[in-house]
Amino acid sequence: MAKFCSKCGTDIAENIKFCPKCGARTNKISLEKNVKDAINATDTGRINPMPNNRQDFGQQPQYNQQAPVQKNNDIVKFVIAGVVLAVLIVFGMYSLVFKDEGNKPVASQAAQSVQQEKNNTESSSVPADTDNKYKEKIAELANQKDQLDVEIGGVAASINSYLNNGHADFRDASADKILNDAKATLDKVEAAQKQLKELKVKSEDQAVKDALLSVYDCEAGRIRGLYKGVLDSRNNGEYSIGFGEGTKAAYKFDDENKKFNDLYKK
Repeated sequence: MAKFCSKCGTDIAENIKFCPKCGARTNKISLEKNVKDAINATDTGRINPMPNNRQDFGQQPQYNQQAPVQKNNDIVKFVIAGVVLAVLIVFGMYSLVFKDEGNKPVASQAAQSVQQEKNNTESSSVPADTDNKYKEKIAELANQKDQLDVEIGGVAASINSYLNNGHADFRDASADKILNDAKATLDKVEAAQKQLKELKVKSEDQAVKDALLSVYDCEAGRIRGLYKGVLDSRNNGEYSIGFGEGTKAAYKFDDENKKFNDLYKK
């Protein structure tokens, strides 16, 4: 059976007492015994080093060693830093967007109050002590509406009479009075319209005001058409266009005037 030098590991014969290479005294432990001991140790579930004579192979005995477990401290620190940074970014954006949020409700309430007051004013809300004044003004404009209706009818009658007397246009000097009367009546209608539009009334009387405005719109259309027809003819144009517009407004006037009278009498 071959054996090895316990000092330098040289393969030597069984009966040699001294190593021919290093001169060390040899022991009688064979390689076969060393292998069997290693196999038996493996079967028991543990790894044992070879006997001391394993130094024969020129290596130091190797024992069961476990490499130290390194914790990924750098990675953990990086993750924590990332989470903190994300939280700071979100918080910063929130603060930027809502930094004035605390003041908004107050400003919003103030703006709403101003708007509500404005709406109340625009909806014709008036103090109680002026109730009779605006109602009196409505009554005055309603009476004026009837007077203007008569004046417009008078201008229309003058135009018909002028044409029936053989005039083909309004270029004759005798048509000056018709033109002046039409212009004066138009000015009165437009002045009454303006007063009515600027009049502030309570909500319960808003419908009456709107109905009266519709009547005045019709009266303005009637007299404006008559004035336009006469003026166009004086300027070498045709009076038919203006008279046609006045006629359309006259048809509408009867319906709007009836609606106002029915509503105003309630």
